[in-house]
Amino acid sequence: MVSRLSIQRAAAEKPQHPFLVFGETSLTFRQAAAIVEFLISELKLDAVNLEATGEWCDQIPVAIEGHRTVEQLIALCALFELHVPFVVLDPRWSDRERERVLCACSVHRVLKSDQIATAVGRFNGVDGKTGGQVLPRSQAGGGVVLFTSGTSGRPKGVRLSVRALAAAASASTNRLRWLADDRWLLNLPLAHVSGLSVLTRALGAGGTIVLAPQRPFAPAELVSMIEAQRITLVSVVPTMLQRIVDAHLVCPPSLRVALVGGARASVPLLTEARGLGWPCVVTYGLTEAGSQVATQDPLQAATRLTTVGPPVAGVEVRIDRDLEAGPIEIRGPSLFSGYLGEPILDSATWFATGDWGSIGADGDLLILDRRDDLLISGGENVAPAEVEAVIEQHPQVVDACVVGVDDREWGQRIAAVVRLRDHGCKVPQDFELYLREHLSAFKRPRLLRFVAQLPETAGGKLDRAACRRLFL
Repeated sequence: MVSRLSIQRAAAEKPQHPFLVFGETSLTFRQAAAIVEFLISELKLDAVNLEATGEWCDQIPVAIEGHRTVEQLIALCALFELHVPFVVLDPRWSDRERERVLCACSVHRVLKSDQIATAVGRFNGVDGKTGGQVLPRSQAGGGVVLFTSGTSGRPKGVRLSVRALAAAASASTNRLRWLADDRWLLNLPLAHVSGLSVLTRALGAGGTIVLAPQRPFAPAELVSMIEAQRITLVSVVPTMLQRIVDAHLVCPPSLRVALVGGARASVPLLTEARGLGWPCVVTYGLTEAGSQVATQDPLQAATRLTTVGPPVAGVEVRIDRDLEAGPIEIRGPSLFSGYLGEPILDSATWFATGDWGSIGADGDLLILDRRDDLLISGGENVAPAEVEAVIEQHPQVVDACVVGVDDREWGQRIAAVVRLRDHGCKVPQDFELYLREHLSAFKRPRLLRFVAQLPETAGGKLDRAACRRLFL
């Protein structure tokens, strides 16, 4: 059975339809399929040794770097085509974070960006005709492992099968009504489900992706790209939306959906953005659900300020009926297959998200609190325990407490209260360098306070609220 996330299927159904647009250049589905076939042969991806068990195993054959480039997207299409399980490496990880993931997955082979780019560069099939080759597939079903920070502070590998990703893509397309001439701007990291989902939705719906340059977000550049490329859909996190509002940028007329997710968007922010014409559609999701759990209907979003809309097709949400509000549990075909190293889950399993909410009479979901202790800065999840563990490994540090300080632009800024072994000594000169070497940029504390003793509650436990007040 051909995967619904198949470039070959899309090429057969829509050969001349644009698939990838980048700058002044574009690839049709047929052209992209031809390059995919060439890349599989050139890199001998069909020779990857797989255990055809029909289930996930904790040995992931391939790792691929998540750079947002045309070549990387082509390589991802090839891995989906072959049903090869793979893990996406975040380019922002430190070397130690990267090595920890490679070891956890027992990766056999790393597909490096320069290797992929060189192979794609050798392709000369300008006519865009595929050879009609029947590509081999693993019987294991394939899928991707994405690493996300958990509330325990230990990054977890989330297993997402091709079947789950296809179900999530279909549900998103159904809610957002992906039209024949839609163009979705891919401007988020491919190592995140929000970025990878733009690719899976395009493969599932036969839609067009416009690739944003891989450089820091600039509101004016975003608006210019939407105008120049006639973008109709874009994904943003609240931090990006806040910068757009602060710059007083009016939304270009081509855009029909600005999907806002990754963190809570405040009512004032949504109101200001919609006042500038931005068609904000709020969504609530998580990696474990293949992306979206609940999303506003674009035709009703303008009247919704506090809720995130009803669950998308196929996703069930339950909250204890005896509680007005309570822990959110979900299940459905887009549910992940469990965390790496833990038992396999199936789509019938109820998964506790760790978030709290309520469901209104109209079926809309209201999110009250996000995961306990998890910080969200600029749309990035940061687990305090993970950052604390890294800080405490410094030879001059005794212990540390990492908290989030409310910030208008970032949602939360990462802050750390640190106790040194000799409080009378100066701040270690290598401390900033140490943090840069061991933590991704978005995890590094931007605010630091060195103290003789960390605040404690009456019961002797770490008082995070008191630590947070040190920065107010």
